[in-house]
Amino acid sequence: MRRNKNVKVSQSKNVQQAIMAAVLAEIEDVIKQKKRQQKTANNRACTYGVMSEVIKKHRKANPWLNRDVLNNNKCMLSHKKVIHVDSTSNGSSISSLTANGSDAEMEPEMSDKPGEESTIEEDNHDEPIAVAPATVDNNTPEAPAAVDNNTPEEPAYDNAAEENAIAVNRGGRPKGTTHAKLRELQRNKKLAMNYAASKAALLKESFSNSGYDRLPKGTYNEVISETESKFSLEEGSLNIKTLLTRVKRGKLTCSSRGRVSPMIALEAHFLDSLLQLAAMRQPVSTKQALQLINSMVATTNLKESIIAWKKANLPGSFDDEKAQYLGPKYWKNFKKRHPELKQRKAVRFDSNREDWCTVENFQKMYDHVYPAMVTSGIAIELEEEKMVTLQGTITDDPTESYGRKTKYFLTRPELLFFVDEVGSNTSQKKDGNVGGQTYVVHQTQRTLLRSSHAPLC
Repeated sequence: MRRNKNVKVSQSKNVQQAIMAAVLAEIEDVIKQKKRQQKTANNRACTYGVMSEVIKKHRKANPWLNRDVLNNNKCMLSHKKVIHVDSTSNGSSISSLTANGSDAEMEPEMSDKPGEESTIEEDNHDEPIAVAPATVDNNTPEAPAAVDNNTPEEPAYDNAAEENAIAVNRGGRPKGTTHAKLRELQRNKKLAMNYAASKAALLKESFSNSGYDRLPKGTYNEVISETESKFSLEEGSLNIKTLLTRVKRGKLTCSSRGRVSPMIALEAHFLDSLLQLAAMRQPVSTKQALQLINSMVATTNLKESIIAWKKANLPGSFDDEKAQYLGPKYWKNFKKRHPELKQRKAVRFDSNREDWCTVENFQKMYDHVYPAMVTSGIAIELEEEKMVTLQGTITDDPTESYGRKTKYFLTRPELLFFVDEVGSNTSQKKDGNVGGQTYVVHQTQRTLLRSSHAPLC
């Protein structure tokens, strides 16, 4: 007689996760028992094949269960959340998850919910139906028992266990790990170490002048702790060996590792000039930036220092006139020392707009607009200027204020209409990008290039 096939449906996600959690708990229990029974040096030998045996036992009721599914679920749980298994409850065990073919016969269970699939079995009671567990007992790895048809399809969650669940970081970038924050931390550490080395050297010199051979025990540790507290650093951020080496060599301050550029004292002026040009909507390209730096160096007496540094640290002879100029390699290292500089393509900015968009012109415009609002009856004029919140209410707290002080207060904001131009020209004609030319700006700036014309909006 031909046996009818079962209608295969997928179990709900919550049921599968509960089954995998219980199977993993059973695997851990079996491994612990085998390790206790066979106290051998090679623990892996006595636990070999445990996962395969447990999976094979439950595969009949759960055909989807395999080693890869369990490993993926275990990895997901370790990253997302921690499931607490109740080991004190009595009653059902791992046998609540799966049923054995030799147990009592079961009848099919139909779902009353519309649109929900159910498992139907016709003329075949040998293969069991997988259901969700209520609770799992880790201490009783017994043989599978019969399945209760009254078990709910969705696992019951305990509120107390949910409150005791540990909140685990679900991924993403932690706070305080931006590039700007990391650069600030590195610079703060450098300044702190320079401060600690200078202070330790002064203490050593003062004790030496007083006739002592060495500092009291623990003095350097106190200097490290005080410096970390002063610069708001975590405990252990500064290395005491670095401090001792600097004091011993007499090199108390250090800006960077390796060879120090002879231009290090002027780089702050170079940086200010480049950023000021970008703010004036006249950014410079890489080639222009290097020419600007060389022109500034030409007005100083550092030409001989540059040539001497190149002869001491670089191969080749530097006897010609080009030796006094800084090259592309210096610009590359300059950008490394100042990572806030970025190179971006520029956008044309109309010179007429720049000339007319000033604070004075906007002030004159609003001096005519606000009295018109008062005349139309949608605003009132106060005797003195007040601070206003973002919600439009008057406040005396500076932390709650939004924008500048004003003596005009809107009473009927729903009757005020703002008219502005909309849309943008997507044409790239006259956008100023010639062959992908980039300009030097600050990383938070938009690259605007002043021009006599600009794309129409």
